[in-house]
Amino acid sequence: MGAADACDGDRLIPVPINGSPGFGQYRVGSDGVPLAFALLLVEVREHTVSHLVTFLGSQGRFREFGLPESVDPTA
Repeated sequence: MGAADACDGDRLIPVPINGSPGFGQYRVGSDGVPLAFALLLVEVREHTVSHLVTFLGSQGRFREFGLPESVDPTA
């Protein structure tokens, strides 16, 4: 969805957010473990992604969405 490599190596876990598709985004920490980073909301219109909303600083809300705080780096 973009040409930048800022999110290179991040992992996404799908999760519905307010009835829309979304993802929990995990960024690899200094210890090599992907940690909760942001929630991403995907707005879809006519079967096309029309808008992305990134909720930075939302790590504390991952549990509310049933998402773990970290993911297995080998998975």
